[in-house]
Amino acid sequence: MSINVASASEQQTTTPVLRFERAGLYKTPDRSSGALQIYPGEIVALLGEAGSGKTQIVDQIAGETEKTPGQVYLNGVNVSISTAAERFKAGISRLPWNPSQGRLQAFLSRFNLKKTTVRSRVYQATCVRDFSREERLAICDEALKLFNLTYLEDRSVGEFGGLSGGERRRLDFASVLASAPALLLLDSPFEGCDPATCKLLRRAISRFAEDRGATLIAVRSLSEALCTATRVCLLENKRIVADMEPIDLLASPNLLSPDYRKGALQILDTVAETQEYDPQALRQFVENAFLKAGFDPNTGRELSN
Repeated sequence: MSINVASASEQQTTTPVLRFERAGLYKTPDRSSGALQIYPGEIVALLGEAGSGKTQIVDQIAGETEKTPGQVYLNGVNVSISTAAERFKAGISRLPWNPSQGRLQAFLSRFNLKKTTVRSRVYQATCVRDFSREERLAICDEALKLFNLTYLEDRSVGEFGGLSGGERRRLDFASVLASAPALLLLDSPFEGCDPATCKLLRRAISRFAEDRGATLIAVRSLSEALCTATRVCLLENKRIVADMEPIDLLASPNLLSPDYRKGALQILDTVAETQEYDPQALRQFVENAFLKAGFDPNTGRELSN
C-alpha cells in the first residue's frame, strides 16, 4: 500500500494529530515518557489479546471513560477535560464495534426524518462540520462511491431496511469518514466482515491516510494489524511493550506470544500482498529473523539447545 506517512524528519517539525500521555503506558525503557503520538498520514494498530487494554485506551482517548487518566492532545490542543461529545465535535471520531453506541449515531439521531436512506444518512454525517451544501453533496457522493454504496443510496437504513451486515458496516464507515474527522478511532473494525468487505475497508483507511488523516485501530488479529497499519503497538497487560513498523515486528519473534509467532508465519503471503513486499524476500527475511532469535521458522516454537 502507498501510504503518505510523515518521515522521522517531518515528525520533528510536525504537530502530531494525537498525543496521549499516560503514566506507565509504555513498558519499553526508551519510551519512559509514556506518550503515544500519531502523525498525519499514520495508521497505528493497537494489537493485543483479549483483555490487554486495547478498547480501554481507545475509550480514554475518545473521552468515553468517567475520567481520562493522563492527557489527550488533538493537533496540539489539550482536550483532556472535554466531554466525549466535545471531542467528537473537535475531530475525534470513534467507530465502535456497535456503532449505535458511538457519538456519530447520537449526532445523527437529532435528524427526525420519517425515512432515512443510505444517502441521507451519509449526508447527515457531513453536517458535523461547517461545509457548504455543494461541499456536502460532493463529500456524500465520494463516500458512497468509495464504499460501493451508490446502488443502495435510496435503500432505507431502518431496523428492517434490508441492509446486510457487510452493507451496514460499509455505511458506518462511509458516515464516519463523511464527518471529516482529524483522528479516526476504530475498535475491531473488521470483526464479522467477509474478505471483500475487509479489503474495501482497508482501502478506505489507506485513502484517509493519504489525505493526511490519522488513524488508531484496536485489533486482536495479527493479520489485520500487519496488513493495515504503518505502525504497530503491541499491548500486554494494558502497557505497550513494542512500537514499531510491521516489518520490524515480524522480525522480532521474541516479542510475540506463541500464537502470534505461529500466526506470523502463516500470513506472510497476505502481508506481502497488502503491504507490497516481495513474497520470497519477505519470507526469507522473517525465517532468518526467527532462526537468529532461536525459533523454528516453520512452527514458531523455541529451538532446543
